[in-house]
Amino acid sequence: MSGILVDLLIGGVGCLAVVILALVGVFRRLNPRGRVILGVSLSAGLALALIVALLATQLGAIRTSLAQEVSPSHATLVALLADSSGRETLSGLSGHDGTVLWRRAPGLYGVSGVVADGQVYVVSETRPYGTASADLRPAITALRLSDGALLWQEPLPGLQTVSGLLVAGDLLIATVYANISPSTFQLVAVNRYSHTLAWRVTPASLPPFDDIHALAAGDGLLFLGSQDGVARALRLSDGSSAWNVRISPPATAGQPVISLGMVARGDTLIAYDTSGEVVSLRPSDGATRWGRQVITAPFDGPDEHLALTGAGLYLCGVDAASHERALVSLDPLTGALRWSRDAACGMSLPIEAGAYLYTLNSSLLDALRVSDGTLAWQVAPEQQDLGYTTPQSDAGVLFVATDIANFRVLSVCGQWLPPQITICHSTQYIAALDGATGAEYWRTTDGYDGLLGLG
Repeated sequence: MSGILVDLLIGGVGCLAVVILALVGVFRRLNPRGRVILGVSLSAGLALALIVALLATQLGAIRTSLAQEVSPSHATLVALLADSSGRETLSGLSGHDGTVLWRRAPGLYGVSGVVADGQVYVVSETRPYGTASADLRPAITALRLSDGALLWQEPLPGLQTVSGLLVAGDLLIATVYANISPSTFQLVAVNRYSHTLAWRVTPASLPPFDDIHALAAGDGLLFLGSQDGVARALRLSDGSSAWNVRISPPATAGQPVISLGMVARGDTLIAYDTSGEVVSLRPSDGATRWGRQVITAPFDGPDEHLALTGAGLYLCGVDAASHERALVSLDPLTGALRWSRDAACGMSLPIEAGAYLYTLNSSLLDALRVSDGTLAWQVAPEQQDLGYTTPQSDAGVLFVATDIANFRVLSVCGQWLPPQITICHSTQYIAALDGATGAEYWRTTDGYDGLLGLG
């Protein structure tokens, strides 16, 4: 809680005590009629004071509503909000003005997924996490993007989902626990048109973080990173092995486990490990095109550390030589270093749109120039307890959700029914920003936990 808020609370309690003592003295000296008049006056005054206080707590929301503008985007955003039990509600929002187009509560828990080809694909559990692992019942669910209608749902073999979904041609790829103790994982492929299980395999090794960024697809193949330092390719047709290539040395007593991630775009396939090694492979057979050590000190794992976009390859990690944390831009064709800059960039994959690269830097949102990495603009939420998360881009507009980034900062909140004023955190919202300047077009007045995607 901030010092100013503590001072206000202490001062308010003291003033209230003085007023109550004064009123008690006056009340004792009044006749019955005077006491009635005083009581009615006090009740009216307290009601008016409560109304004024409630309005004061809503001034920010009122000011925000008056300042709303439309954006040039007409995309549909898919937002998530979980209730106290973890059950998720999915909402479709207009990228133009933030209005709610639809809202669905399909009874799912732990939702993650992707938007593709006019549909929303999510992987989740159909039971809350307090349920025994064997009864969580993982499933893939498809909703129509335009109106949120439920199209189909396919149960997944396994005990619990591990990561998000990867769209690979006609297939949706998910990772599930096949066994909890000892941990055994399987890759499961579901055909997104026939809604049937296409195949499932048990790979020799998966990254210890079991993250969707260890998977990539292209040219009829599924590329799989691992915790044994081997890059693998499986045929999307049946899940059979196409090739295996060792990228990193195997773990030994003196060498920690190397976690390997993969990204692919077009004819470019990149493998990267937790020691900072980045290698470009030929997708057809895994032959090495180029390789280099980029980060001089290890980082945590493949999650949220490398993005392959239209113009560049961006790596986030710890650089002990020149930075505490570095965002590095490489030429994806040659591996040549383009630029490097200080950035606390491990919170989200960079988003590239036109001439700008957007990255989360602690509680800040940075817009960097793709050409040289210089800072074009930087913004933070007005609320000191919030930070940005899950950025998305469309038509020159940047969409961001917010989350609680500083739990020690609290605000004064009010509600009408029942009327009360409480100490709380700010409402998490979704905002649309001008991608060139960072100026806000609009923000939602109701709360959301994050953005799943847009289409």
